[in-house]
Amino acid sequence: MAIRFVREALKPADILAGRNIEGRIAQGIRDLLGSYTNHNALILRHNTMGLCVGDTMPPEAAVVDLEYYEEKVNAGLYVVRIWRVRNMAADERLHVSRYWQIYCDHQPYPSVNLCRLWVFRAINHLPWEIRGRWCTKNTLIPFELVLPADRDPRRRPDGKVKKNPTPRTMENRLVAGVLEDVTPQVIEEV
Repeated sequence: MAIRFVREALKPADILAGRNIEGRIAQGIRDLLGSYTNHNALILRHNTMGLCVGDTMPPEAAVVDLEYYEEKVNAGLYVVRIWRVRNMAADERLHVSRYWQIYCDHQPYPSVNLCRLWVFRAINHLPWEIRGRWCTKNTLIPFELVLPADRDPRRRPDGKVKKNPTPRTMENRLVAGVLEDVTPQVIEEV
């Protein structure tokens, strides 16, 4: 049984939450963060490619087609969930998508070693922002630029903003109801 994305059901600004099945680094990320997922990316309505994924991986952020993730999942190498920020208007979604293309594409991926991730986990709310754009941070930048502060997915329900978001941050927003899991509507078995 294989999966495919239901293109008609995906929306710009949907968040791809991923989990590598194998790999020491991915396992280390999950262990240090205490998370199920180890990667985040953004569904885009790209001005030339159409529906695709804005992805931030070494060496730099890039646009990849949906087939890239379908192939990884169908090869048994990856698990994908799709999460959606609640109550976004269609124009907000398009702005998030466009802003990722303008401000996030081709950004260099920092050397986020496991030591740095341990700092993220041990000191959950650093009072300063760590430089660099890893997957979750680069995924969330357009939301900050488009949405009002009270709807920014970096913001916790208590109002505090996560300056250094990680895949665990996104899982916490899902549990808090800021995000909803739309995977059953946008991924089907074929």
